[in-house]
Amino acid sequence: MFGGLRENIMKNSEAPTILVTGATGNTGSELVKILAARKIPFRAMIRKPKDAQSLVDLEGIEIVTGDFNDPKTITEALFGIERAFLLTNSSEQAEAQQTAFVEAANRAEVKHIVKLSQWAADADSPVRFLRYHAAVERKIIDSGIAYTFLRPNLFMQGLLGFRDSIVNQNKFFAAIGDAKISCSGLQT
Repeated sequence: MFGGLRENIMKNSEAPTILVTGATGNTGSELVKILAARKIPFRAMIRKPKDAQSLVDLEGIEIVTGDFNDPKTITEALFGIERAFLLTNSSEQAEAQQTAFVEAANRAEVKHIVKLSQWAADADSPVRFLRYHAAVERKIIDSGIAYTFLRPNLFMQGLLGFRDSIVNQNKFFAAIGDAKISCSGLQT
């Protein structure tokens, strides 16, 4: 048993060299659908075994449970992996969790990390989550692992929170002044 649960439901014999963290979240679930549709073998890291149900029918998937607060499960999830998609919840623990992941990825000789970061990530930002994204980006750069930083500004799905004002007033409100916002969509 690997990380509490390891489901090898590969529909081909090729071992996965890609790890997707956050595989059942909004972004990760779309990414795993794309990999499966392209028949690219991958390993999906989930926190709870019950979350596996939403993934079991995807082609090329190997499911492993992992907890960003449990270094052993992260090490096990990274075994044999060459490329990793790094995404955690945006919480007060995110910087420490992602930093530990980068350190484990370095020990596992991961060759490339794709990190879902944030537009305007900056170590000097007054905004906590922009500082932690910048700190993790710096950790990845300093590790020597090749990287790609994805820095979306706003996911269109986030606009659903403005549903009532859009429907009732034909507008939505945000404290952005004259700032321009770029929107990205997640769905394939």
